[in-house]
Amino acid sequence: MKLLLLTLYFPPEIGAPQTRLRAMTSELKRLGHEVEVVTAMPNYPRGAIYPGYRGLFYRKEVRDGVVIRRLWAYAALGGGLRRALNYLSFTFL
Repeated sequence: MKLLLLTLYFPPEIGAPQTRLRAMTSELKRLGHEVEVVTAMPNYPRGAIYPGYRGLFYRKEVRDGVVIRRLWAYAALGGGLRRALNYLSFTFL
């Protein structure tokens, strides 16, 4: 089965949801499924793009056999307009 996971947050970002999503994709791959993730450049919890990802619009990675496609998204912390732009930029791309 082919599976596509769309998520704003994915490791190397830290947090419980990111850890669970990584474990789930690795297990699905181990069970023989074709798994691909579309996510944003890592920026949580700092609100700034992680080193090694800055200045990129797109990056493709393969980890544990899982294809991870990272897209630029407006990085922001907190709430309000900046946070809305974070969500909207990922959704639009």
